[in-house]
Amino acid sequence: MPNRIDTAAKKQPISTGLEMHMANDLMTNADLKHAFVVNYGTEIPASVENIPAPVLDEIRIVELWQGMFENVNDDQNDWITYHNEQYLIACAPTQALTHTTIDKATESAYTQIFKMTETMGFPYLLRTWNYIPHITKISAAENNNYQLFCSGRAHAYNNFPRDHIYPAATVVGTQAKELKIYFIASKAPGLGVENPQQVSAFHYPPEYSKDPPLFSRALIHRNDTQEIIFVSGTASILGHGTLHEGDVLKQLEVCVDNIRRLIKTAASENQCSAINLADMTQLKVYVKNPGDFTSVRNHLKRIVGGISTTCFIQADLCRDNLLVEIEALAIQATS
Repeated sequence: MPNRIDTAAKKQPISTGLEMHMANDLMTNADLKHAFVVNYGTEIPASVENIPAPVLDEIRIVELWQGMFENVNDDQNDWITYHNEQYLIACAPTQALTHTTIDKATESAYTQIFKMTETMGFPYLLRTWNYIPHITKISAAENNNYQLFCSGRAHAYNNFPRDHIYPAATVVGTQAKELKIYFIASKAPGLGVENPQQVSAFHYPPEYSKDPPLFSRALIHRNDTQEIIFVSGTASILGHGTLHEGDVLKQLEVCVDNIRRLIKTAASENQCSAINLADMTQLKVYVKNPGDFTSVRNHLKRIVGGISTTCFIQADLCRDNLLVEIEALAIQATS
């Protein structure tokens, strides 16, 4: 169960780092001060980005990114943006799909993201979260919505050429009618990390999508006082193929093994601090079928141990045969 907000969540803005707290609810308006707030589950108002994905073990989960100043800019009045000296965290304007397609909406959203981050002086995307309506629905020319999303994102990258280090990313499906994206960007680039047992997503063969998924399996970022590891949504995939179709617990084990392998690779190749999965700042577990929740939660506890900031969210995944996916975050002090 996520920790309730403690007194640390109400301190004044920090100058350069990232600080993330999980809670079951907002307790007072003070919780919103200097925080970018993401809410999963039952909606709550007031400067909150509501993600239309049901929470499986609580009424809601509130994710507070502390130590930020709200940006007030008449030129960016459709954006929810917070920043400090090093990081920008923002939600792109919601892309309604009433009169457009997923690929066009995605291209528009990422083009706006690239322009806005460049303008504000935070040109390097570190982490993105993408919530796509009906992700595996066939929508156009035998392409499903995930494939169309990949094409739209790739077109935006092609239209905004620069030296991109692909961010860590999560892309999951909702039952909503709009595309939602929030992200973290920085003034300095991160270091991409790939799993030696997986084909890098940006090198996937075209059988999965005409345009490959442009993300890193994990990304490391350092500032003056912290080392941060963003682990992308990680599924039961080795090489580029799905393992253990129909067996959610076996898929869960592959997810965990893949994340452990990423952490080990990050430590060996990038001189990162070694960290146990049980010591991560956050795990977010996406479960396709709500009926699998209890067995997934119990099995994860057996193979990983107790992680107080683990939340379980119902979401469709990018392949019909994937049943569970895990993303992770580690924020470690270095001084």
